[in-house]
Amino acid sequence: MNAKDYPILYVDDDNANRVVMKHNLGGEFTLLCADSGAQALELMSREPVSILLADQRMPGMSGVDLAERTLRLHPEIVRVIITAYSDLEATIDAINRGRVSRFIKKPWTREELTAVMQESILSCHNARMVKELQQRLAQIDRASTMTVMASAIAHDLRQPLSYLEVELNTLRRDVSELVRKRSLLAHVLPELGPLVDRVSGSTEDIEHGLRKLMVISEAMVASLRNQEARAPIDLCKVVQSAVTLTRSTVHARAVFDVDLPEQPITVHASEGRLLQLIVNLLLNAAQAITGPGPALKYHVTLRLQAAPGAVTLSVADTGCGIPSERIDQIFAPFFTTKGSQGTGLGLAICKQIVEELGGTIGVESTVGQGSCFRVKLPAQ
Repeated sequence: MNAKDYPILYVDDDNANRVVMKHNLGGEFTLLCADSGAQALELMSREPVSILLADQRMPGMSGVDLAERTLRLHPEIVRVIITAYSDLEATIDAINRGRVSRFIKKPWTREELTAVMQESILSCHNARMVKELQQRLAQIDRASTMTVMASAIAHDLRQPLSYLEVELNTLRRDVSELVRKRSLLAHVLPELGPLVDRVSGSTEDIEHGLRKLMVISEAMVASLRNQEARAPIDLCKVVQSAVTLTRSTVHARAVFDVDLPEQPITVHASEGRLLQLIVNLLLNAAQAITGPGPALKYHVTLRLQAAPGAVTLSVADTGCGIPSERIDQIFAPFFTTKGSQGTGLGLAICKQIVEELGGTIGVESTVGQGSCFRVKLPAQ
């Protein structure tokens, strides 16, 4: 990860402060400067800004006001406020309205400033990784579904084709017999022979194509399922990787609580499949939080608990909840409550992964209070 690939936009109405900031950050980071909130918004509309670093006290548009506008127009930009004032009300206002990730108090040191920028860039980098992972998962889900459907269609077509081939062979034999006997219809029958041959050739072409389709679909499904060799894996480390990948997405909507045991928990599984399972559940929990109000109002909780011979992974949210009449449908392929934003395959893929690992997955939910997904896996 190259820090210069993540431009920082510094906003301050004082030119002297902008000169000092260029001196401190200009060498290690890509730094853009603006003298007002309006100029900053104009720059963000045409430049690939990753971090907004804004002074709180500015005429016209304060740092919090700018952060709030940025959240609405460019939610992917990480927002940091510099302030010489430690007013609690202003701090809460910044968190609620602008979803500001960090505050830097004046007078700051170069070390402190650099550390906050590096941390913000890492957060931005992780958010990009999560977005790319989401896109790749959606592509894999769609491709996997299409290949399974193609395989099923090919399987359904092979039986009638086999019947057709038997009937064509019978017809070919009868036509040949009639032509041999030179009956009264001999002038018509020679035309039937080439016709049967053409139909038979087409049948063979279809059969050949279906065989190729079956081979290709089986190979794609095996590849897309990422069937890695299973090995003893520390589940705690996989959970920590999933938390790192989804932290910025969850924090944008809720407080992220993670409860892991101090001792390693070993399971016999594929690390890639486990990571896909946990990331899917965490993103699903974050997306379930759609209500108004600050992120501090909501919680996403991940808890890992071990028992003799088994391990339980739970992901809970205080989101919108699932109506009781839909509980039985949520693990079905193509069922989604997110409209065009969802593929309807995320939880179906989770169920598939859990069952591959010999475990179970269930959900408890109350409308308006939230949901809790529990995965139970055999422990080694």
